[in-house]
Amino acid sequence: FFFYICFYYEISLRKRSAQNPATPTMSPALSTLAILTLFFAVHVEGAVRGLDPKDLAEYTGAESFKCLDGSKQLSIDKVNDDFCDCRDGSDEPGTSACINGEFYCTNKGYNSLKVPSSRVNDGICDCCDGSDEWKLGVCEDICKETALEAYKDQIARIEVIKKGVKAKEALIREGEKMLKEKIAEKVEAEEKMKEIEERVNAAEELVAKLEAKEKPDNEAKEPDASETRLEASVQKAEPVKPGEPEKDFPYPKEYQAPKQEEEKFPYPKEYAAPTEGGDEKFPYPEEYAVPTDEKDDIDNIDEDEPEEPEEILEERKEETEELKKARDELRSIRSELDTWKESYNGANKFLQNLGEDHAFISMYHKCFERKARQYTYEVCLFKDAYQKEGGSRTRLGNFENFNQDSLTMEFKNGQTCWNGPARSMTVTLECGSQNELQHVDEPSKCVYRTTLKTPAVCDIKDAEDLEALMVKLSN
Repeated sequence: FFFYICFYYEISLRKRSAQNPATPTMSPALSTLAILTLFFAVHVEGAVRGLDPKDLAEYTGAESFKCLDGSKQLSIDKVNDDFCDCRDGSDEPGTSACINGEFYCTNKGYNSLKVPSSRVNDGICDCCDGSDEWKLGVCEDICKETALEAYKDQIARIEVIKKGVKAKEALIREGEKMLKEKIAEKVEAEEKMKEIEERVNAAEELVAKLEAKEKPDNEAKEPDASETRLEASVQKAEPVKPGEPEKDFPYPKEYQAPKQEEEKFPYPKEYAAPTEGGDEKFPYPEEYAVPTDEKDDIDNIDEDEPEEPEEILEERKEETEELKKARDELRSIRSELDTWKESYNGANKFLQNLGEDHAFISMYHKCFERKARQYTYEVCLFKDAYQKEGGSRTRLGNFENFNQDSLTMEFKNGQTCWNGPARSMTVTLECGSQNELQHVDEPSKCVYRTTLKTPAVCDIKDAEDLEALMVKLSN
């Protein structure tokens, strides 16, 4: 429109110049046209080309422009002149002159976008409205079509979130019921532990009292330790063979018994008893002979350890019966205390791991599987993770922590890889209409990563935000 006005004005001036030679032939219309052309190269629909609307105040309302990093002061006609003057590239938001600049895509009807200035007028359509290729004009505005596709995806996403939120309500109800049970279990365990600890103290006092009572009697009946050692040494002492001097004889040698010569056997040799280790044959049928194994057992019997008489054992049993009963009772009470301690610790750990979100309570130690090639991956929330193949299992990690901000669960200290680190797994939780373990990746050696879609993390606010965005885009 302005171009035609200027052109008409230029023709009229030329006619007047022909009628009156004094009229200047140099028309200001051309200068006006040049100024307007420059203005439209810089400004588009009241905005600076390629500029984020929030920064517009820095570029309008003055005859000069100051680089956004404060490095230079320029005249306004230096903006978008296809020459980079500012170090931060702020003077060329709509051209590719500055390598560090950014071009703002308005993308009306869809999401706005920023692309590097180097992509401006490169023949490739980066903005759905085609504004990044303003000089070449090779791109059409497809923002409405793009928004329609995104609209369909967002509708499906909103539907998933709403279904997940409904399923989450059921999880919360189940979780609140389990929470009450676990709190009651913890309180009951605390009360029982106090009660049983009192019984343990009483039982320990009784055992100590009985031990003190029976100790003098036992000391009186038990032989002196020195006598026991002497008797044992006598039993274990080797007998002195006739004719041999006694070992370690404590007196002068003249008091030692004289050495006796071995008496010769006065009868023929055939009447002599066989020597030890001889090869004399058993004179009876073999079935009457003692089996070799039993013979070895008989030979191995230690004759130096005589068994105690039954009357002594019975006497000792009668003496400690009351004490034995007290000790058995103490062991029983301690075992009962350990059982309640285990119950208390389990309930306490349960409550600490889950935090304030009741939706996760019903998923405590629940397991989910995913088949991938020959492996089956199993993740048990707040417990452990495994990789299974046939009948074998490889532990990928034990539950370490749950970050409720990033919705990630860490499983660490799994089985060590051959020539590598201990296995570990990170599980990211995403909203889903039902519980479903997704594909398992191994981004680095023995480090695994997967996603679990679950209603437990669905939030109705996400659906409301998406609906508001769709309303905005439709306008």
